[in-house]
Amino acid sequence: MTPKKTILALSAHTDDAELGMGATLARYAESGHVIYYAAFTQAPSRHGHDPKKELFKAASALGLPKNRVILHNFERRQFNNSRQEILQIMCDLEKQLYPTMVFVPSRSDTHQDHEVISREAFRAFKYYSILGYELPWNTIAFESQAFMSLDRKDVNKKIKAIKAYQSQNEKPYAQPDFIESWARMRGATIGERYAETFEVIRLIMEL
Repeated sequence: MTPKKTILALSAHTDDAELGMGATLARYAESGHVIYYAAFTQAPSRHGHDPKKELFKAASALGLPKNRVILHNFERRQFNNSRQEILQIMCDLEKQLYPTMVFVPSRSDTHQDHEVISREAFRAFKYYSILGYELPWNTIAFESQAFMSLDRKDVNKKIKAIKAYQSQNEKPYAQPDFIESWARMRGATIGERYAETFEVIRLIMEL
């Protein structure tokens, strides 16, 4: 029997990790692994929608329990002014969780908040496996070094999770056809129908 992993997904804003690796999170959850999701601020509120409620609805669609979803509320686009506080939160998570794998925005992500999460996570979790997820609208170059093969049901769960963010549903990258096409393109890279891809920041190999 495969031992359970403890997976930690770090997201600058609510919806980042769902977009970058939602289907992978769904697959890990269905396989019985323990998943924690930490977002450091809410996505912008639009049209009267509550980003916090959207986050928990999206997490539920992926199979993540509410008690393992953590939400902070740092000021958007100002994470650089709170680096030390963000780092301390991550160091506290490291002591509490001892995660098997940590997922963060890619190191090539140009969004200023994403960059802070990725860089500070390396400091907090440098003795752990760290992989960067892909948000192609924010990256100049992305090294697709690791892949998760996916089923249609995993992609459907990701689409459902993204739909939960009704405040963001006008974005081109939130559309179901884009999400499916993105997964199919990455799947074709490894001869599978669907996949998500990751940048290897640090990989601790185990027997």
